[in-house]
Amino acid sequence: MKEKVIGFFAEKLSCPQEEINEDMILTGMGVTSLELFSMVVDMEEYFGIQFSDRELGSFVTVGDIVCAVEKKVICQGKTKQ
Repeated sequence: MKEKVIGFFAEKLSCPQEEINEDMILTGMGVTSLELFSMVVDMEEYFGIQFSDRELGSFVTVGDIVCAVEKKVICQGKTKQ
């Protein structure tokens, strides 16, 4: 799942997936709020999950999003990777 989430970042930011890690700070990567929203919507559709505005506003690092996606998928009993 981690690789898929990082893949969303790589695709949106047009950079190699190997250059993205969980410790990277979203604003430090140049991710705008609009880009983040777009990526999260794509992830919600792909994984069949949904984030609240509050959750969306709490994401600081790539790892925050990876953890949130994993928790949502596990809690909802979904296994798509």
